[in-house]
Amino acid sequence: MWDSWKDLLTRNPSGRFSDVLLKGGLRHLLLALDYLHTECKLVHTDIKADNILHAIADPDILHSFVKDEMTTPSARKLVDGTPVYVSRRFGLPNDWGRIILSDFGTAVPGDVPRTDDAQPDVYRCPEVMIQAPWSYPADIRNVGAMIWDVFECGHLFHGRDPAPEKGYYTTRAHWAEVVGLLGLPPVDFLQRGVRSKEFFDANGESLCFGGLVSRVMLMMVARRQMDCSCTDSRGEQLGNGREVSLGEEQGHVSGFCGRDVDVEA
Repeated sequence: MWDSWKDLLTRNPSGRFSDVLLKGGLRHLLLALDYLHTECKLVHTDIKADNILHAIADPDILHSFVKDEMTTPSARKLVDGTPVYVSRRFGLPNDWGRIILSDFGTAVPGDVPRTDDAQPDVYRCPEVMIQAPWSYPADIRNVGAMIWDVFECGHLFHGRDPAPEKGYYTTRAHWAEVVGLLGLPPVDFLQRGVRSKEFFDANGESLCFGGLVSRVMLMMVARRQMDCSCTDSRGEQLGNGREVSLGEEQGHVSGFCGRDVDVEA
């Protein structure tokens, strides 16, 4: 295997994928998930850039690797008489191999809906956040959130709670971001969740957010402005240098199954 998508992002000065690379990679990734879901009956639950690898299709990088190791050996040391070498990275290939989905350590059977915790915090789907039954669609939501990472220089959702006594990921802060961008979730969806009552009342209105949505949205806007300073592969500013104002991110929004929310409430 060649490097992971995460390694590829760190090698790219722009910190993001090109349209061509993203489209080609997603095609293979979705085919892998289709096989995993329909044939293996498994939910991966941990789809992130670290776990997506490229197969080696360009043999020249192997020849270059061996040549470099022969001429300039990797640093090494002895541990209990066994040599331990510093890892050497492959060079960039001229031909990109197929995408390989890896790391099935947290994969679970998908035939029976589950309510246990799963997925990396920033990629958690709404069902996981309220402990509602989830299955195969959780992986697709995971992919959708990850696409933003590799194409827009950062996470779509962070879930970092701005409360002074917190400052770390919390489910309520994650929900505040989701509600701020997409609106309130439908009531029948919330009725399926064990934890829904922690965040929403019986009518589906936000219960514990208070001014949290506005504060979280301000943080999201600040991150978006930083993301817009990234440059693409042609050296151009992402977003054409356009500043993102709070007015574009907050207000009366809809999109989460049609329910509206005033994020300043």
